[in-house]
Order: sequence, then C-alpha cells, then structure tokens
Amino acid sequence: MSEVDIATLRPAASSTWFARRLARNLSSEDTALEQPLTWLHHQWLQGHTCLDLAGTVLGDVESTRPGTERMQARARVPASWRTELASLACVERSDPGGRSASERLLVLEGDKLFLAACRHDEIVVAEALLHRAAQASRWTAPAGGDAWIAERVRALLPQADALQIAAAGLPFRSRLGIVTGGPGTGKTTVAGCMLDALLQIDEGAVVRVLAPTGKAAARMTQSLRSMSSRAGLHARTSALLQSVEASTIQHALLAGGGAGLRAAGLVIVDESSMIDISLMRRLLEGLAPEASLVLLGDPAQLASVEAGTMLSDVLPASPSHPLHACTVALTHSHRFAKDSALGALAAAIRDADMDGTMRALQAGGDIQWISVGSSAEAIDAVVRTQARFFENARVLCGHRRGPDGSLAMNRAITRARFAAVDPDPLSGGDFIGRPVIVTVNDPVTGLHNGDTGIVESGPEGLIVRFPDLGQVVPVRALPARETAWALTIHKSQGSEFDEVVIVLPVQASPVLTRELLYTGVTRSRGRVTLIASETALRSAIEHRIERASGLRARFKQD
Repeated sequence: MSEVDIATLRPAASSTWFARRLARNLSSEDTALEQPLTWLHHQWLQGHTCLDLAGTVLGDVESTRPGTERMQARARVPASWRTELASLACVERSDPGGRSASERLLVLEGDKLFLAACRHDEIVVAEALLHRAAQASRWTAPAGGDAWIAERVRALLPQADALQIAAAGLPFRSRLGIVTGGPGTGKTTVAGCMLDALLQIDEGAVVRVLAPTGKAAARMTQSLRSMSSRAGLHARTSALLQSVEASTIQHALLAGGGAGLRAAGLVIVDESSMIDISLMRRLLEGLAPEASLVLLGDPAQLASVEAGTMLSDVLPASPSHPLHACTVALTHSHRFAKDSALGALAAAIRDADMDGTMRALQAGGDIQWISVGSSAEAIDAVVRTQARFFENARVLCGHRRGPDGSLAMNRAITRARFAAVDPDPLSGGDFIGRPVIVTVNDPVTGLHNGDTGIVESGPEGLIVRFPDLGQVVPVRALPARETAWALTIHKSQGSEFDEVVIVLPVQASPVLTRELLYTGVTRSRGRVTLIASETALRSAIEHRIERASGLRARFKQD
C-alpha cells in the first residue's frame, strides 16, 4: 500500500472531537498538540497503545463519500511532531520501556507518544507478570519433582513429549506459566494434566478457567469435559472436569465483585492472544497475590480487537528474557498428521513461506484454491461451494462489510438456498434452516456473543438448536442475532469447523495479514477452500499485524 501525505487522510471522527477538546485543556499551544492527539486517539481505535512518531498511520482517503466503499491509505507521521511535542510542558518525557508512573496525561517515550492510561496498563501488566514469574508457587510437587510430574502426565498421555511434560509442571515452579502452540498441539490437554497433578497435591485447591469471549469459554468447557472419562485421571480431577464451567474474564471480574476470582489458587486462561492490554491489567489486578496464573494461546493468530498485542509482546525472544523460564512453546500438532496438507498449509502461512503455501494449495485433496479476480466471481464461487455444505461448516470472510464481506455473502447464500425469504442477514426473519449467530451476551438464556445455532421446527413453533452447547431456545426468546452462513474470521476465533471456505478481499485491504489467513485456515479440522486472487494471497502472506506498543520494551532487565 503506497504512502500519501497525512494531510490527505481522514482520521476517525471521534478522534478529531477528542483531540480538539483535550488539546485546549492541556495547552495554550493546542495548534501543535491537536494533530498528534487526533492520530494518537485514532491509532488507539485501531488497536495500537501509542502513536509511533517514527512510523505510519492508516486512515480514510479524504475523497471518501457516504455510500461508497471506504478507501484507505498509509501516511508517514511528520518528523516535526516529535520535536514539537518534546517542547510542550504538558507532555512528560520518559526513557523507552520506562515503568515509572506519570503525573501527566501525555507521555513521550523516545519515538512513542502515549496517553497515560494506556501506558499505565502496560506498566501494570509488565510489573505484575515479572513479579509472578519471580515468585515460587504455593504448591510443590512430591518427592521426585519433575519425574513425578512426568509420571502423572504419561498416565493420561502415554505419548506425551518433553514439551508437554514441561508445560504441565509450570504451576508448580512459579506463579506464572505461559503455554503457546498452534491448533492441536495439546494446550487444553496440558491444562487437564495440570489440574490432575494439582488436585493430587491439594484436593482443596480452587480452580477457575477463563477465556476472553463467551464462545471461547464454551469451547474450553467442552474440551475439558471431554477429558473427564480418560483412564488414569484422579477421581477428584474427573469430577472437576465433569462440572467445569469456563467463564469470560469479564464475568469473573464482575460476578460478586470478583470474589470468585480472588478465591482461586489456580487460574487458567485460554485464547490469550485475544486479550487486550486493558483487560489483562484488570485480570492481573483481580487475582489473589498467591494465585498461579497460566496463559494458553497461539501468538500466530489474530490479535485482540481492542488495543494491544499482549501475548506476542510478553513472549520471550531469548533465554535472557525474564519470562523465559515460565514459558513453554508446544510444537507438535496432534490434530494434523505429518503429511497432512492442512497442517503443511497452516505451517507455511505461519512461517511466511510463500512457496510452501502454494505447494500446499496445489496439492489437492482436502485443500482447494479457487482464484478469482472480482467480488462478483468470489460470490459465485462461494454460492457454488457452500451448496454441498453440511452443518459444521462455515464461510469465513476477511471483511464484514463491502462487496465480498460476510454480510454480502450471507445475502447471496440465502437467496440461492431460500428464494422466498428476506435475505437480509440483519433484519430478515427467521426460517427453518437459517443458521444464526448471537451478537450479544444474554444472561436470561445463557447465550453469549458468538454462539451459533440453526433454526428448526419445534412442537410449539420455531426453535434454535445450539449443537455445541446442547441447548435449544425458542426463537421468540432469542437475543439479537444474524444469519451465519458466513462469519468474519475475527468472529470465528475460538471456534472449530469440519470445513471452512475462506474469502479474502479482492481489493487491497489493511486486514490482509498473515495472522488473518492463518486464523481462518486453522479454524478447520479437515477441509479448506480458499477463494482469493493470487495478489490477495501474496499480500496476506507478506504482511503481519503491526501495532505500536511499548509493552515488549518494559521487560528489559533492571
């Protein structure tokens, strides 16, 4: 994507409003402050925790008109902004990676401009993780230590590798554990092994299992419960897994004022790549000081919707990193065979191996690539491909809106399958066979944002069956929902399907990243069809999510 002059870009409207008012309150020299503040807030809305004054910003092209597709471009931040900001009394200066509190609303760290609140989130997260990593666990493995852990793990997983055994022992070494790995590497199974070992050491231990979203929590609940009948499990572990009910982090923080979270001795958090920096700060502040925290996640997936790339930023890059001893990266996938085309495709995308990606796409079998040159061709390909869909399959799109977004795909598929119904995915009515996705958390029905089901006929009218939840809800009781033949890849995080059809935007787009494509591909347990131009495919492989952040620098050795 070519660069333009920043003066030709339109930031978010709320950013202009925010900057104008804050600049006037902070400084009489608001003319020098207003533009940097505008783009600082705009970047925060885009997921950055700061404005990189030596980098670029992404915004709407000035000529964008209502009713037309949004066009975006990149612009380099003017070099003069840093000098101007450094001269303002309302801007505090700090060394990069600093962890001292600020008394002002704006902080300049080298080339990064922070709102003090975002910087505070990073400082709290860094210091809390460093403190937990340095603290010994409240539990000690019986005589034999590592050998005892290995024995317990192999009782459940006879073929467990050394990395899985090391990961299962993390809660008994320090008060922080980080377990990373791609799909099928056994992160959830390792969590079950942790629980089994813990409950043999301390039968009264209180455990909480959390995830960032309701969908991810439901998936974690299902996965742990499926382990409850494994041979070799301690009876107490089996009972715990049968009754486990993972919840969202937000719910754990709010329910009973967070009392349940504070009572937990071990807290396991799944899908940690989806946790934004502010939510991570609140989670760490809500834990009891003596509790052990274990984060599970795949850093190659899409980052959080809100600001930050928390998991990627805290992972150690070398053995000298202060979190190195409490981090284990699982590498062997038990979902995909060594010669699996799907496993090879996921690995090639993750590693930015374009040649490997092309080989996997052209291998045939469960992998199919349909090259398209326009949005109309993409829609036609989707309609043809999904006609053979069974229940556990989805179309996954890079965009929600636009000519090849999920809303357009849902309209096209509904028209093709049900000519007599209203095809609008937002306002159209319910009909037998309509797949739906819940778009809010609903305490009445217990449904969460992201739960998917299908409309069927019931004895007293239409019902929606949610297979993953084992739950049936009358249509009249459903909260807000949309048609769900197609979802955005962002919405699909935390889900698994037997088959996915991935649609990449035909036009150049900032969402086209390696993480987007990898996340889409790894939602599948079996078959993948990719609908994309070669240009879009190469763009996705070549570009990574790059968010400005100061968190990684805050883990430097004191």
